[in-house]
Formats: sequence, C-alpha cells, structure tokens
Amino acid sequence: MKNSTISTPEGTKEFKKILYIGDIHWSHLLKGFVDRFDESYYVVLCGDLFDRGDHSAEVYETVRKLHEQWRLTMVQGNHDLFFSLSFGMRWESRSKFAEKAKSVLSDIDRVILCETFTDQFYSNGGESTMISFAKAYGTNLATKVDEIIDFLMQFGLYAIDPANNLVAHGTGAMFLVDWSPVWETIGGQFISGFDYVHELNIWFRNLDRNTLFRLTARERELGTRIYEDMERNWAIRNPEFVKGNWSYPVDMVQTWFSNRIFTDPRYSDAHKALRNELDRYGLGRMICGHWMNDSQTFGKPNDPEMEKYGDTIIRLDRSACVGYGSFGYAVLDIESNTIEEVWDSIDFMRN
Repeated sequence: MKNSTISTPEGTKEFKKILYIGDIHWSHLLKGFVDRFDESYYVVLCGDLFDRGDHSAEVYETVRKLHEQWRLTMVQGNHDLFFSLSFGMRWESRSKFAEKAKSVLSDIDRVILCETFTDQFYSNGGESTMISFAKAYGTNLATKVDEIIDFLMQFGLYAIDPANNLVAHGTGAMFLVDWSPVWETIGGQFISGFDYVHELNIWFRNLDRNTLFRLTARERELGTRIYEDMERNWAIRNPEFVKGNWSYPVDMVQTWFSNRIFTDPRYSDAHKALRNELDRYGLGRMICGHWMNDSQTFGKPNDPEMEKYGDTIIRLDRSACVGYGSFGYAVLDIESNTIEEVWDSIDFMRN
C-alpha cells in the first residue's frame, strides 16, 4: 500500500483516493465537481487555474478552502506563473513574495521581469482574470491579489503526490525524439532528466534571476543553446534523426517542460525513456496537463490508449479540446495503485 497520509498541524489525515484535475482555466464547474467527492479524496491540481474566462475568483476561493482543509496540493502552471510574477514584481505589491524579490533581485531586473510577465499574462487571457477578481473583491482587490500571489508561490514546478507519482504542469522530465534525456551545463555541472527539473525548481524557489528570465518563455534561443550544449557533450543518441524530425529549438521552453513527443505515436520510445527515468527515482506515473489535447481516450482504464502508454503518463488538459470551462480529471485508488477513471468534467457533471 502506498503512503496515503498527509501531515497536518493536528497530526495526519489519511486518504483512500487521489483526484487529479487538469488545467482548470476559470471553469465554473470546479466547485460543483469537487463537492461530489468526499473527504477520502486528496485533490491534486496540474496547474493553470485562471485566465480565458469569468470565474477565476470562484476557482481561487474553492482551491484555497480545499488547501485549508489539508486536502489539496498543486503545481505551478505557466498561467499561474505569469500572474504571480507579474503582480509580485510590482513596486506597490505588499505580498511576502514581493518582499523576497526585492531582497534578492536588482531594481532593473524586477522592472524588466515585471514588464515581460505582465505582457505574457495579458496576452494569455489575463484580462478576464482581473475582471473576475475586481467584481468579486471590489475595493479589497489589491490586498486579495497579494494574498493570491502568496498562495500560489508556496507551490513549486513539480510535486510528489501521496501515491508517489510525479505531478508537473507539462512534463517532469524531458527527452528528445531519439529519447535522449535533455541535458544542460549549468555552473560547470551537466544535469539531465529529473535532476534537471529538480534543480530548476530549487533555482525558481531561490528566485535565481536567470531562471526567472527563463520562465518568461521569451528566451527564444534557449532551445538552440541547450541543443548545442548536448551536441558538444555527445549527449544526443541520434543527432540526424533529431534534426530531421523535430523542431527542437522552438519547443524547448522550460517554463512548463513542454515536450510534444509524448503526444505523438511515432515516438513511442520516449515513453520507455520516461519509464526508465521514473524507475531511477522510484516514482510511479507522471501526471500532467498543458498540452491542450488528449493523450487518453477518456474512457475506462482498459482502453487501448491507456494500454499503449503503459500507464506511465496521464495528461489531463481538456481546456481547448472541449472548450474553456472544461477540464480533464483522473481518479486513483491509493491502496491498489490503479487509475480507476479518466474522463472529462462536463460529461461527469451531466451524469
């Protein structure tokens, strides 16, 4: 049996099942959806709570209350980062995060980061988020924004859930199409796979300036630099295959570890590489979102699509498949360590 307990100030809480939820993006369905699951379910969110709709404030209040009940954890998605790092870098912010940023970063870095993240926030549907917050919080808006920033910034770029699964917004380990682990030389150290993501999360927590600039998703040459670094260090298994079959430099954006090879059946060996990486750390599956396309048939656990991916990666972003306002979810039984259900919130709520 997996470790099904969560530490709380009062002791521990034990859970029987885990409810994973993909990219919510303001969905008005969230509260009614989670209310159908009792307190034996632990809730894990794969990031992207807000933007592109009218119910962001309601989503925040639902998520915060679940967290106060010690029933929820989440990972940061790119939309969450754009919001927090945009408003948290502003001079007028009174959030704890802003205080830390002022003590770590130079004034000019904060100005540049604020402008860049603000542009990312509003160009990705952030205006609807602020309209929702303004309607809900009125004259208390500035204080609530600081509260929301500090709430989000307590979560990292990945999490290990009570069933020992790796949860990330995109992927928690990256591979090329020839299933070479992505490597990068940082501080004289060559880092790859989950080690790479783990270190990136530490740098993010410490507000390392280079990492924060990377998380703007505006470092367009980042992929090229990493590819060339791997090539120099003979870390690519089949360079010609990679160059001929994949727009690697374009898609190599570490903000949410995007890696489309897990959605393309031509690159099934990538799943074997991921399985090996998870096994190296004694981890179970990888649960994530972000892609805005299905990796499952969203049916019963014995569907061919589930079997094909070897239960190694479950992707839950349904937001652009069905339309914003929907999200994918999965239910895992902790004792048997089996995925009992993978489906869509709209269909669930219709039943």
